[in-house]
Amino acid sequence: MSFLITDFNGSSVVRLGAADSVETGEAARRIPLRGTLYDDVIRSQRPGVQDTGEGPLVRIVAPVTNREDAIGLLELFLPAAPDTETMREIGETAHALA
Repeated sequence: MSFLITDFNGSSVVRLGAADSVETGEAARRIPLRGTLYDDVIRSQRPGVQDTGEGPLVRIVAPVTNREDAIGLLELFLPAAPDTETMREIGETAHALA
């Protein structure tokens, strides 16, 4: 699971824990949004599900919003597509992060 923070102009996100001040061994890297699942989720304000192409593994991205402003994204990988109840819980968890 990862938390990605949107930049001020909304054109990219940065994965939390990948900043220089956190000892991950990985430098902060901006991930451009245009044409990505991240972009779709931020624009629609609805969670998105994507097949990873790695067997049954799926990627779920949920918006983290505060007063309808997207401040970030919650990203997680599951071994199978989630059911409606699981998607609801993922959405609630993302909302709690705001």
